[in-house]
Amino acid sequence: SPVVAGGRLFVSEGMHADFHCRGYCLDPATGRELWSVEAGDHMEGGPAVHAGAAYFSAGNEGVVAADAVT
Repeated sequence: SPVVAGGRLFVSEGMHADFHCRGYCLDPATGRELWSVEAGDHMEGGPAVHAGAAYFSAGNEGVVAADAVT
């Protein structure tokens, strides 16, 4: 499930058998990638954004966190 926060769109990719997935921050108006973060496992759940950080579930890796802006 995508999340819009702070004028940015956050989405993650992956299926249970996919071990090199990414979480993305996109410009919601254009779809242009602003940044991405890689996880060593699947990202089946949607991202969450809170207090300036973006959180992506990453299967056996737990949670990957990134600055929501950079």
